[in-house]
Amino acid sequence: MRNNGTWLPITSINEVIGLRRLPSLIGLTLLQFFALPGLAAANNWATWTFPGGTPRGAHHSTAMDMAGTDQVPAAPTGRVVTETEITSFSGANDSFIAIDGVRAHVHNANQSWSLTSPDSRTLRFEVHPGDHWSNSRFSDLLHNSGSERSEIAIEQQYKSGAVINLSYRFMIEAGPKNTSPWLVIGQFHQTAADGPPPFAVAMYGEHMYIIIRDHSRKENDIYADPNPIKRGQYYSMSIQVKFDDMKNGALNVWRDGVPIVSYRGTIGYGENEAYYWKQGIYRGRGGAETIAVNYQDLRVTAVPSALPQE
Repeated sequence: MRNNGTWLPITSINEVIGLRRLPSLIGLTLLQFFALPGLAAANNWATWTFPGGTPRGAHHSTAMDMAGTDQVPAAPTGRVVTETEITSFSGANDSFIAIDGVRAHVHNANQSWSLTSPDSRTLRFEVHPGDHWSNSRFSDLLHNSGSERSEIAIEQQYKSGAVINLSYRFMIEAGPKNTSPWLVIGQFHQTAADGPPPFAVAMYGEHMYIIIRDHSRKENDIYADPNPIKRGQYYSMSIQVKFDDMKNGALNVWRDGVPIVSYRGTIGYGENEAYYWKQGIYRGRGGAETIAVNYQDLRVTAVPSALPQE
């Protein structure tokens, strides 16, 4: 993975999934980092598109010394996801919902299955072939290579340099294997620059990836799970990110309390960008199967502190 930043490989994986080779797994050394709290910014919507409609391949980088890491305090070894409540719900396209008072914009094909709420903690997203999002300004079918989606976009936005803490639980329901050329199940998107997001939780086939980008726009697969996702099982995600494209960015990711990403380097598209969280299903055209994903207990904050310890 070519990157101006650093990450620590533990081993290399030679397994090939489809036409993609899994990159080396990153080291599990935790980093703690602090910055100014995030500042709200004006609302603007953007989308993820790949040149030619296909994802970039994996990139490789050389591990480098991380200056000052000996002064970083030890991090907690476990993370928890705090329960949250959906206090307002509508599954209709272009409507708004509220999760613990935080508003989110609904982007889907306006089908009865697109977005439902089985209980006060859970959002269920479902996408069928041909489920394109559109509104008065944009159309996946006309402007986005026919991408398909059912997502929500959180209204809160944070400037570069803020430390953003995010936690949630997700579960991919049992069903046919994923055959989409790319599938995103969570992303931080930028507000001003066009192009793909600087952070994404993605699926290639049945394997989970963590992807980052900087001003080069190249896909950097900094984590690839060698094991397929377990359908029907909830996973707890905790993410701590500081967007900075001048080598001062940082990213920590925990899954079920286990650190899977520890990174410092360039991430994001510049100091003039603001970032917001989107989750649900967003995929490239070509998958013939229906897919459904459930999410619970979404929480996004921007404070200079770690997530709660288990």
